[in-house]
Amino acid sequence: MKTHQLTFVTLLLTFFLTGNIYGQSPQIDSLKIIPTNPTTNDTIKVVAYTTFFNSPCFLASSSFIIGTTINVYASHQNDSSMWPAFCNSIDTLTIGQLSAGTYVLHYHLADTVPPTTYDIDTIIFTVQQASGLQLIDNSEQEITVYPNPTTTEINVDFKTYTANRHDITFYSVLGQKVKTVKERKDITTIDISDLTDGIYFIVITSENNGRWTQKIIKNGT
Repeated sequence: MKTHQLTFVTLLLTFFLTGNIYGQSPQIDSLKIIPTNPTTNDTIKVVAYTTFFNSPCFLASSSFIIGTTINVYASHQNDSSMWPAFCNSIDTLTIGQLSAGTYVLHYHLADTVPPTTYDIDTIIFTVQQASGLQLIDNSEQEITVYPNPTTTEINVDFKTYTANRHDITFYSVLGQKVKTVKERKDITTIDISDLTDGIYFIVITSENNGRWTQKIIKNGT
C-alpha cells in the first residue's frame, strides 16, 4: 500500500511541476561582456545565460548587426512539443574588436521551431582606448619573475635561458617607461623601492631580439 501511495505522490508531483513549466517561453537570465573592462585591443565576447522549458536547447545559429547599437540574434534548437524539462544554456558569442566608445547591445533569444523571438535583453558597456603599452606574447618561457606581488625588490631568474644580455624595462599601466636595467647575470635582483605602489609590466628583451612580458604588482604595505 505504501508503494502505491509513493507512486501516486511522485506522479502528482511530476504533473504539478511539468504543468507549471509547460507552455512557458524561453528566457534570458543574464548577460555579461568579457573582458569586463574591454579596450580597443580586446576581442570582445558576450555571454548569455538562458533557460528553456523543453529539452534539448543547444545553440543552432547566431548573427550580428554591429554599430553603436549591437543586435545579437541567437537561435536555439528547442521544440516546444517535446516533454517539458528545464534546459539551461550558456552561450559565448564573439563580437570582435570595437572602437572606443559606449555601446548598447540587444540580445534576441530565438527558437528555430518555428523561428520565433522569445526574449530580448539589453546590456550597455564602454570600450576604452588601449594605452600605449602593447602586451607581448612571451617568446622565452624560461624566465621566472618573483616574488609577485612584491614590496621593494623583484628577482628575475634567467638560469635556463641562453641569451647573454638582457634589457629589463618597467612600464606603467599607461605605457610610460619608468625604469630600465641591463643585466648579464643568471639571477638579477632589482630594487624597485623608488616606484610607487601599483601595477607594472616588465618587458625583457634579449640580445637575439626575444621578448618576454610579465605583469607585476608592487605593494609597499
